[in-house]
Amino acid sequence: MLKSIKSKLFAASIVVSSVVLPTVALAAESSIPQPAQDAITSIGETATGMIDLAWPVIALVVGGFLAIKLFKKVSNKV
Repeated sequence: MLKSIKSKLFAASIVVSSVVLPTVALAAESSIPQPAQDAITSIGETATGMIDLAWPVIALVVGGFLAIKLFKKVSNKV
């Protein structure tokens, strides 16, 4: 009996929190000042740009390590 009451209370609290939390999140989003939102967006765009610039470097480094490993493997067989 007590377990079923606890489980019903738990289920009810989950339902209430699933309704209340998104509403609170929307209210919090609308209370952020526009300059702060612009700054966060700018930081995100800068980070994306840096990541885009880093991919060719990462590819070259990995390719270099693979070439060195392959060269060592071939030179040891000779």
